[in-house]
Amino acid sequence: HNTDYFGFEASLLKLSTLPNQAIILGDGGSAQAVKAVLSDRHIPYLSVSRNPKSGQLSYEDLNDHNWQEKTLIVQTTPVGMFPNIEDILNLPYQSIPNSTMAIELIYNPKQTLFLKSLTAKNCFCMNGELMLQKQAEMSWEIFIQS
Repeated sequence: HNTDYFGFEASLLKLSTLPNQAIILGDGGSAQAVKAVLSDRHIPYLSVSRNPKSGQLSYEDLNDHNWQEKTLIVQTTPVGMFPNIEDILNLPYQSIPNSTMAIELIYNPKQTLFLKSLTAKNCFCMNGELMLQKQAEMSWEIFIQS
């Protein structure tokens, strides 16, 4: 079983309004669950990877044209996670509008440099604590049903 889907969906549904589009940073296993949730909710997304495949962008490709009103950034990489809390993704932070929302799957530290940068722009930001909690609850449900 994979509980990433349920954890991310709970986080997404905590937003006061669903986004018009999403930009997913990273392409690992949890990014695949994020893509599935967004697809099921009919939210178009761009996928960004340090080693882009067909249909993906590189971090260097991100620019002013990628941001729409009510864009959600989903940070699925371990960049900035403990113990490497001084690391931050190389993004065009200056061009990210304050209507942007961000969900980062990292929960330690509670606020990475990525989230601090977006919070400083008055963007809505959420870390990975709710996702972790919902994953634990789903894991328990799976365990007791087995």
